Amino acid sequence: MPSGQSGHGTFDSQVYYSILAISSLGNVGAIIVKDNRSYWYIYRVLCEDDQLTFEKIFNSTKTTSKDKFSTVINQELDKVVKLYIADGEHEIMSINLLEDVEHNLLLSEGDLINNKYFPADPVRINEKISGTLHTGQVQYTYRFYNKYGVCSKMAPLTNKIQVIDPSRSKEIGNAEDTQTTIGFQLLINYPTDARNVFGYIQIYRLLYTKPNTDAKVDLIYDSKISGTDAIKINDGGLESIQELSIQEFAALDTIDIKPNCIEQNQNYLFAAGITDETRYRADSKQFDARAYQYSVGNDAKGDKIILYENHDTTYKTP
Repeated sequence: MPSGQSGHGTFDSQVYYSILAISSLGNVGAIIVKDNRSYWYIYRVLCEDDQLTFEKIFNSTKTTSKDKFSTVINQELDKVVKLYIADGEHEIMSINLLEDVEHNLLLSEGDLINNKYFPADPVRINEKISGTLHTGQVQYTYRFYNKYGVCSKMAPLTNKIQVIDPSRSKEIGNAEDTQTTIGFQLLINYPTDARNVFGYIQIYRLLYTKPNTDAKVDLIYDSKISGTDAIKINDGGLESIQELSIQEFAALDTIDIKPNCIEQNQNYLFAAGITDETRYRADSKQFDARAYQYSVGNDAKGDKIILYENHDTTYKTP
């Protein structure tokens, strides 16, 4: 392995390293290595002016028995080029390779794995304000994250809130998808346990403008959080930072799988060799998962029919 390259956290020439994974995209790359004690490290590789620089950005605090990791690099924004890691022992891990990492604050496993923190409090509508929201119904949710891309689970969605211009009434209503003169001030709790882990927040708005159609989902706020107990945001019709499909929005929430392999195609990530550690325990003698029972009987004419039964009623199927 090379040693003595420019940049801090270079390889120790006295230590034997084995390579677990190598990935690159453009002039950015990553090498994951394991030392002779089975601790593993991530080095960021940059190619500038035909010179390679190596910088250690991750120190493991636990050993690994694996001899190979699966990795992909994906560019998501101008300054967000993420390395995704699957090792079969952890959930999918990720790190932004373009984020500055301070020399004495190397990352550890807890920084790479999506946090299981669940924000218990939904967004509160603090007050109605002037704005330009469109008629329909609106919902809000949010999630916390830190600057390395590690995020919490999504907070519960608010109930649907009707958006109607003050000049109209619920009985008269407004035309579909027309601009109103109102908005809402949002209030989000920022408790101590969240402040200890996360420093940033993303707020999403779901706007239903027509019956029987999917909501329009927009990321409307993405910013660092000040050190307060609550966050107030005025949505008077905030412009969309990013528009998402319902499927993309549903996929935002973290999933508890541990894949051995991860691949990429057209900005989609695919996981394989999945270990799901969900456990279900029940006393089989006392638990019946059936909501209904089906049995064969006879009608008044003696013909065979299927009886569709629950605890209270028996139904006859034609």
